[in-house]
Amino acid sequence: MSRQAADSLPAGSARRAASGDCGFTILEALIATGIVTLIAFTGLAACKAMAQVMLWSSGARHSAASVDTQAAQLRNDAASAFAVFAPESDMYGRMNDGQELDFYSKADDGRPILWRYFYAAAAQTLQRWDFDPTGARGVRDAKTGVIDAAATYPPLNGITHFRATAISADRLGDPAYNIYSGIGALFTRPPRALPVRYAAVPGGSAAVGGNGVMQVSLTSQAAARVLDLAAGSMPTGFTISGAPVWHAIVYRVDQSHRFLLGTAGKSHVFINARVDVSYDHWASKIAWCDFNLLGNPDGLDPHDPHADYKPNEPLERSENILAACRQRHPLPPARNSADNPADPDTVRPPLRRQTTAR
Repeated sequence: MSRQAADSLPAGSARRAASGDCGFTILEALIATGIVTLIAFTGLAACKAMAQVMLWSSGARHSAASVDTQAAQLRNDAASAFAVFAPESDMYGRMNDGQELDFYSKADDGRPILWRYFYAAAAQTLQRWDFDPTGARGVRDAKTGVIDAAATYPPLNGITHFRATAISADRLGDPAYNIYSGIGALFTRPPRALPVRYAAVPGGSAAVGGNGVMQVSLTSQAAARVLDLAAGSMPTGFTISGAPVWHAIVYRVDQSHRFLLGTAGKSHVFINARVDVSYDHWASKIAWCDFNLLGNPDGLDPHDPHADYKPNEPLERSENILAACRQRHPLPPARNSADNPADPDTVRPPLRRQTTAR
């Protein structure tokens, strides 16, 4: 290197050039170290973010798979059940706002099999419980049917929302009840909700209903499913939809007619049968049938031992009265409709004091 070129270099560089050494100053080394450190931290942050994304993706896949597994289990439960219903009160005696879904079936020997799913919103868990009519809950022994109260099923964690809603047939097209309300367009005429009592459910006073479905919403942070469940063991797809019931009563109406300025009189007795239905647990009721069960159209003479007691009318039992009612009106009145008209020979009680019901 010429002296003129060497003189143009910085002193340190000139010395390195003169000695033939190649190296860095402390400042250059610090700058290089800082750049390497920055690249390392940036790469580490990127790797950490990628690991978190992979971990979340794995957790999301696991969560979605868990929701799908639970949805399949609920469908299998419904397929093997005689009844699927949401009771009025949950397992803790609180009002059931969709947090509990119950199933009912029977063992081969006739023993009732009852199980439920309960959603704990605070813990975000959905858990199965086997139970019996006495209230004991836990895990059922498949051979003996005995409930082991010390055992529990593992809960499904991470469930952010669960709700079971009974949808009767006449509300399948109502968007206020059915998330798939567009199904209503498939019907040529709106289906009807028929009042049916499913009295075979042990201790299931709320297990009454008719044709319909249980719509279940199941959601986690990674997946959401909506299921329409119907009891598969019933050939018509019968499910417990929770509201309408009927009852039959027999009541007596006494009438007295005075004539000849009140010096003479005639008594008439009517024995009537009435069948009522309700779609709101008896907050209101609708008359399905009201007919003269015993006596001719003018009533019975209580003093005539040969009075015509209509021998062809049914006995005073509710199932017989219901059968006679179905002969008059095969289907009950629809929800929110008017009473069906009474038979022409039926006399409604004019005054409470003139009527004795039993």
